[in-house]
Amino acid sequence: MIFACCLNPLLCALADVAGGEFFVQGLRQVSRAVPNIAYVDDAISITGSFQALQAKADIMSAFAMVINIELSLKKLRTFAVQWGNPSRPDYANLVVHVRSPAEGWSPIDVPLRGVGEFTHLGVGYNMNLANPELLKKAEDTIEELGTRVAMSRMSSDVKKMVFETVIFMKIGYYAKFCPWTLAQYRDLDKKVARFYRVISRNRASSPTLLLYVFQI
Repeated sequence: MIFACCLNPLLCALADVAGGEFFVQGLRQVSRAVPNIAYVDDAISITGSFQALQAKADIMSAFAMVINIELSLKKLRTFAVQWGNPSRPDYANLVVHVRSPAEGWSPIDVPLRGVGEFTHLGVGYNMNLANPELLKKAEDTIEELGTRVAMSRMSSDVKKMVFETVIFMKIGYYAKFCPWTLAQYRDLDKKVARFYRVISRNRASSPTLLLYVFQI
């Protein structure tokens, strides 16, 4: 209830910004505007224009002033990525207001970066649409956790259960935010298959499809 009372006015104010919506297409080919998201002390807002982004930054600054909280510049991530049209104007900075003991609330220029990544709810979003960093993280997760599971003293059934309930779920959480290709998914599957051969005590040359046959 406290969370709703505190952040609901902020999200409503951000939603009232007219223009500059950023649209994404769903599974049914319907385009929808990306909503503003806030979780306790973590908020994210995506817009299709600099003017809309600056308007939302002004709202965030005003909200901080009204309820007497600090905006953390150390954790603030601001990006401006131009896709397609090279003739669009470039914007170097976004203005936010922070409080200092000597001057009170003052405007600060925050650089708008064109490359890099930011983390939100445990997921790293990269300005590169393919998000190779998160793909590498998925590969490392399979390698690290898979090695621990394969070398443990658990039974084969328990090891497979750990893969299905822990490792697969973790990779699936990464994957739902990334437009990886089918070839990249198959490369991840090859890494899993290598551990499944170890767990099931099969040879390296054994058929991959037989590793996933249901046991009755």
